[in-house]
Amino acid sequence: MKKVFNKSIALLFLVVSLTSCLKDDTMVLDPEKSAGNVVEFGNTGTPSSPSGAPVFAYTPTTLDPTVATAKFTTSVRYAGAEDVAPQDITVTLAAAPEAVTKWNAAYPTAQFPYVQMNATTYSFPSTVTIKKGEKFASFDVTIKTNLLNQSQSNVLGIKINSTSAAIISGNFGTVIYNLPIKSIWEGSYVYSVDNNYGQIDANIGQYTEAGIKLSTVGPNRVRVQYIAQTYSGFVEYQFNGDNTAITEVKPYNGATNYANSIQSFTLNTATKSFNIDWTFANRGLRESWVRQ
Repeated sequence: MKKVFNKSIALLFLVVSLTSCLKDDTMVLDPEKSAGNVVEFGNTGTPSSPSGAPVFAYTPTTLDPTVATAKFTTSVRYAGAEDVAPQDITVTLAAAPEAVTKWNAAYPTAQFPYVQMNATTYSFPSTVTIKKGEKFASFDVTIKTNLLNQSQSNVLGIKINSTSAAIISGNFGTVIYNLPIKSIWEGSYVYSVDNNYGQIDANIGQYTEAGIKLSTVGPNRVRVQYIAQTYSGFVEYQFNGDNTAITEVKPYNGATNYANSIQSFTLNTATKSFNIDWTFANRGLRESWVRQ
């Protein structure tokens, strides 16, 4: 592997630590402290809400863009002092775009605001029944992945509209399902770089290495570790929703923002390979990414 330099000539690298938000255990309902039993959504997938979020969110699955239709299973449950439903409980469900609006209002500076899916891109039953003597009722949500915009954060807000018995939970009567789409550009590549224009940097030069990975970090946005496989940091490549263009390249290391611009690119969606010419701190980079 190419040596990674930490140079201070025109490049100031800072080290930062990143933190992530974890599920706040205080948001878990304690049935013993509830005033009677409630009907609520069950846990599905990975919690994706920061502490204090206005609506609880889960990531039940990551969607594959090559599969037209996907499905995940979730549930509603009867929670409280009584272990099981004393009678059949009919639960009416509905889409909750207002929950997504509330979420975005709480996080106005998010890079990718949540976007409620269009009604034509999903389906779920309008009613489910928790049978007498049972604690929950499962139901499927179907997603038409091929109709979604890959360049945005696609989510589905759902709420419990009514029940035939018991009250609707104040904490978990509405939920947001975050459904990220894996970028088609995620994968392992033979990477080549040539610094043959702009400011010439002997540290970069001309270099090729196999096994360099691009990973999805946002809607159709992928990241590689190390800048030009030479300097500490990361580079993120933003592709548009229909994979016809690279709209942004962002090199960074800590809090440092480097001047950069895209000169040209070519994309091959069949082979998942691309070429791009771009500048980083005045250094001209010709990159080739050939999918392995």
